[in-house]
Amino acid sequence: MISEFNMDRFIEIFIEETREILESIEKLLLTIEQNDSIEIEEVHDLFRYIHTLKGNSLSIGFQFFSKLAHELESFLESMRHDEIKYGSDVSKLLINGYDLLNEILELEIEKTIDEKTFKSKTDNIIDELTNYGSNDGIVKEVESEETPYVNTEEERFGFFNDDNSTKKTNTKQETETQKSVETSQKAHSIASSSIRVNLGKIDKLMNDIGELVIAMSMLDQFTQSVEDSSIKNGFNERIGYLKHILRDLQDSVMSTRMVPMEQVYSKFPKLVRDIAKDLNKEIIFKTAGNDVEIDKAMIEGLSDPLIHIIRNACDHGIEKPSSRMASGKNKEGTISMDATQANEQIMITIKDDGKGIDEERIVSKAIEAGLTTQERVQMLSTNEKLGFIFEPGLSTASDVTDISGRGVGMDVVRSNINRLGGTIDIDSEAKKGTTFRLMLPLTLAIVEVLNVVVGDARFFLPIASIIESLQPESSMIQSIGNNNNEVLILREEAIPIIRLYEIFNIASNITELEKGMLIIVRYGTSKVAIFFDMFLTQQQVVIKSIDKNFKQIDGFSGASIKGDGSIGLILDVAAIVQMHRQLKEL
Repeated sequence: MISEFNMDRFIEIFIEETREILESIEKLLLTIEQNDSIEIEEVHDLFRYIHTLKGNSLSIGFQFFSKLAHELESFLESMRHDEIKYGSDVSKLLINGYDLLNEILELEIEKTIDEKTFKSKTDNIIDELTNYGSNDGIVKEVESEETPYVNTEEERFGFFNDDNSTKKTNTKQETETQKSVETSQKAHSIASSSIRVNLGKIDKLMNDIGELVIAMSMLDQFTQSVEDSSIKNGFNERIGYLKHILRDLQDSVMSTRMVPMEQVYSKFPKLVRDIAKDLNKEIIFKTAGNDVEIDKAMIEGLSDPLIHIIRNACDHGIEKPSSRMASGKNKEGTISMDATQANEQIMITIKDDGKGIDEERIVSKAIEAGLTTQERVQMLSTNEKLGFIFEPGLSTASDVTDISGRGVGMDVVRSNINRLGGTIDIDSEAKKGTTFRLMLPLTLAIVEVLNVVVGDARFFLPIASIIESLQPESSMIQSIGNNNNEVLILREEAIPIIRLYEIFNIASNITELEKGMLIIVRYGTSKVAIFFDMFLTQQQVVIKSIDKNFKQIDGFSGASIKGDGSIGLILDVAAIVQMHRQLKEL
């Protein structure tokens, strides 16, 4: 008898595997719709996917999900025997069935579905599936030849089955069954060489390794105080070896958190397809860099920004076919998403070949909203002007639609990207299209930082946000505007200067810009130059949450433990820029 605890675990596994199967079904259905044809092998694949979902779902008590899967399976069985011919209406029916499967699955998980709810949501599609007419107009109602439900404890899941559990089939199905068995054997072989591990356990392991790294830093710092050179050299040699082992261990654990970008991309083909249908547009979605890996913990935070960008590209960027053809373009618009990896960062590029962003309209809206002035605009680059699109409430859309136009989406994009420790850049050309570039750290668990000094305080500044550093000359500093805002003039570009000691009210002996260091960092699509006394070494640190362990502190995104056991705070560039603006408004 399976215990309640084990059953809960089986349900978790079922949900994970079901979502993976549904992703495979989605890809297959979109390919079929795009090709406007279906191969017999694709029908067999769809049938096997649905058959697996049907049996597994019923055996864990998801009876409504299983009912709908059974109707889809019967429909596909008719297609397998050529009793139903493929057409665009068949493709649409299968996609609608897939959408309902997803919806019913979520209701089953939430335990908010009953017979009445199920019937109200599925009666129409079940009627279409059951009474779909053949080419000669005869209505067919076909039952699956295989046993429709599995309800024995030994057959609750596909991963419990072996070759001995394969049911006997008639001669007509022998070839198909053999293929299914071979596929199952291959899947079993792959599954036996891997295990599913809860991300929380990996996080715990990563945290423990972080504690080892901190202890190593403490030991390293203590060793430097040893006066006997022979003992000190012996310690340093052994510590160096231990550091090497810890780095390898850290990299190994990090690799278990990494997943291919293909998992991020998977939700967008269907999203683009549905939006295009709603807007009567023709849009092709392309991806590249599918094998580039990213920290699994980042995917959730990355999802909303990418969805907002894609929805805006579909709604505001890509024109309707008639407009595109009138301007000499292909009637199909293209949205592409590409991922590349370099220098411990990942760059995600989202590009469309639509009408581009109206720069003058954005500037006009920004001035109207009080975000800038006509005088200030004259000093801004094109990139900085386009950056106003990320401000809260600013939208250039003429009409508010169900998809976009309220001015909240792009603000969410920048906020979420900043929260992930990344930056976002935008380029656009009228009638040519728009490109968004997201720069993100590969992981949220470990960050490369620069040790910076302000007065008696030391902070960590993420390397990913740094563009360059310099000790300025007096001729490079100017004051502009009514508030005499300081800017660094570098290569004919005016970069605002932020004095960190003013932001945090830190006493510092170095207040002359020429005697300290300016570190230029990227903030969204803009740059700022942050003033420090000096900077020291570069290192990797394990990020600790401030708000979970203490409380949120303005200006900092996290913390880490230094070699002497004290806490080192990690600077949040976006928050510091906001604090600087508020200080100047006082």
